[in-house]
Amino acid sequence: MSPSDDSRKIALVAGQKLAELGETAEAVSLLCAWAAQGDNDDEALLLLTEAQRLDPRSLLAQQAFERLSGANTNHRELAEAIDRFSFEKVKKLASPAKKSERRGIQIGFNNNVRYKGVVYHIQTEDSGPPKSNIVTHLFADGGRVIRSIKREYGSETARDDLISYLRNLMKHQQLEMALALRSGELDPAIAGEGAGTVEVRTGAPKIDLQRVATQKSEKFDAAGQHSEDAAPETERTQQSPQTAPICMRLHMVRCLWNGPANYEPSGPSVIIGRNGQVTLSGEPFCHPNEAQLEWRDDRVWLNDEPGGSGVFLRVRKPVKLAFGDEFLVGDQLLRVDAVAEPDDQPGPGPTFFCGSPRKRAFFRLTQRLEGGGEGRVALAHSATMTIGSKQADFVIDHDRLVSETHCTLSEEDGGVMLLDLGSRSGVFVRIMGSQELLSGDEFVIGRTRLQLEVLNSVAL
Repeated sequence: MSPSDDSRKIALVAGQKLAELGETAEAVSLLCAWAAQGDNDDEALLLLTEAQRLDPRSLLAQQAFERLSGANTNHRELAEAIDRFSFEKVKKLASPAKKSERRGIQIGFNNNVRYKGVVYHIQTEDSGPPKSNIVTHLFADGGRVIRSIKREYGSETARDDLISYLRNLMKHQQLEMALALRSGELDPAIAGEGAGTVEVRTGAPKIDLQRVATQKSEKFDAAGQHSEDAAPETERTQQSPQTAPICMRLHMVRCLWNGPANYEPSGPSVIIGRNGQVTLSGEPFCHPNEAQLEWRDDRVWLNDEPGGSGVFLRVRKPVKLAFGDEFLVGDQLLRVDAVAEPDDQPGPGPTFFCGSPRKRAFFRLTQRLEGGGEGRVALAHSATMTIGSKQADFVIDHDRLVSETHCTLSEEDGGVMLLDLGSRSGVFVRIMGSQELLSGDEFVIGRTRLQLEVLNSVAL
């Protein structure tokens, strides 16, 4: 009996739910089984397209296509899939899941981290039921386990948002291990002291994030809290630069135009730019008024000024970026973007378009070029993407400032998490609001890098 359009729509929902639960093979089998039954129409092609998106090399998808094309070949695997997925089973799979129902194992995370000249591998896995725990391993020397972290989540399996809860738990536990490595916490284990130990931890991983002002209205202090301490625009521009002694010093860390070694601006409000008190006269990518340093209550604020090429702050901790935010890796300007929802449903017919199967993507990374154009564009086909000069998903091999494994981007709700992997030159995020600086903080304008030194015991 040929399946109705409604039954095939139910099969599509069931297949997509299986894929969301991490049961990709089962999802492909179900979709191919129901695509192969009945007429070669839009509903069948939609099921087959979804199956090929999940597994472009699926044998079942090939067999289903041959059957839809009228081939009389005996497809044993396809016949078995058709027998397994009755309409009653498909309808049950498509119905809203109960909290107690079995779920699939979640796909894990893998990435390399370079630390003290050695490349380590971090891998996070979900055991699935019945053990219900998340395990993260740190590997070195071609497979030697340095340290493992395990968290049990059996008490959380009744959650309505269990899948998203587990995804976040896995991402943050992966990040937790990378931060522990980078901080030196695991140096004794690397040396052999307690190597291979499995640490059982409870509660969610505590990740210390840095908040960076990436919107014009944002003001973040050094602790990552919203602040109203920065002076309003009218007040800042009315203050005289000669009302106070020198309270800060800027050291030239990198300069391609033979600038001075230091700047010692005076006053509570200092403009940085080609025409400012801090004059970057030879910097070609610098606006006349690019940024402003502001001294208030023994604190220094960095304010982005409109119309320029931007000011970029070196991050000390993991930073959550929103889609559209920009950051620097070496001399490369990169932007993270959301991925548009696929629009490849069958048209009115009679012919469905042919194209390459679409792989799922979590976010998009775009290289911004001088002059405003766009260069390379890469889709993150897994939840994490590593940027570096060699061992990376996004390779930048023409920039000497880029380390072999420089940083990672990890998918987060509504954006990505950016983590510097201990790179030599750092990662700089563009600020667009007001950001408090601490002594030792670095920022970049164009190709010029400056470091702030706050001078002690100076009162205005």
